[in-house]
Amino acid sequence: MTKCPRCEQSIDPTTTTICPICGTDIKAMNAQVAHDLNAQPQAQSPDIGGSPGSQHANPTINVRRNLAGDEIPNAQAEAPPSYVIGSAPGSQKPSVAPPAAPNNTPRPPATPQRAPVSVHRAEQPAKSSTGGIVLIAVLIVVAAIGGFWFKLHNRPSPKESAERYYTAIISKDYTTAYGLIRLAAEDKTKLGNADDLKKMFQTKIDLLGGLTIEDIIKAQNAKLGKIGEPKIDGDTATVPVELEGTAQGKAGTRSVELPLEWESGGWKVAGVKGVNASLGGK
Repeated sequence: MTKCPRCEQSIDPTTTTICPICGTDIKAMNAQVAHDLNAQPQAQSPDIGGSPGSQHANPTINVRRNLAGDEIPNAQAEAPPSYVIGSAPGSQKPSVAPPAAPNNTPRPPATPQRAPVSVHRAEQPAKSSTGGIVLIAVLIVVAAIGGFWFKLHNRPSPKESAERYYTAIISKDYTTAYGLIRLAAEDKTKLGNADDLKKMFQTKIDLLGGLTIEDIIKAQNAKLGKIGEPKIDGDTATVPVELEGTAQGKAGTRSVELPLEWESGGWKVAGVKGVNASLGGK
């Protein structure tokens, strides 16, 4: 075994002359070393144990072996010259290091670099105003419900409209009575205005013996009696009303269920059907 003169890796010269680590060609390097040594002048050994001035050579001085262990004759036992560019001791010829063999050893994969982590704290996003918007929306809904409840429970009583309507009919104030009737589109073909309502009360009816409603009211000396408590269901209501009068010389009372509906901020008689019901009809 021998060692690579560059990296000192142990190498078996019988199998290869190329260093597997650094790729140095050991055989070529040994040849260069031998060439450099042979180019140097022979050094004279001192006379060991002889008389002064004797020039006997020490045969062991000139024995040198290369890195493979082979003997190199006529070479001085000196330290091997440097393999970098320069001059060997006692020589004017520069020593040039042999070119390095290509290194085919695979390189390990590069370690991926992590992106630097910023030490600055991320800016806090502006607080959302969603909470404030939701609160405002809730307050609006609550206010709307409260307003509706207030209006629903602070409406005028249907009794007031019932009393005003009968007072107008008995006194033949058809303009006021007409304004207290809620008329749908189909009702307006029958009662387009206050004059149509007047004609309804002044038209002779065969079932009444050719008398008009006005005649009956006058003959019976009809007047408004007791008004009961209304039954309210949202925008509709029913008011019990008693009409007092005299028939065939006898006083009597007629009970009527007057239907009303809420419209335009007030209670009104529910159309033509309501007018007929107000007289005890259907």
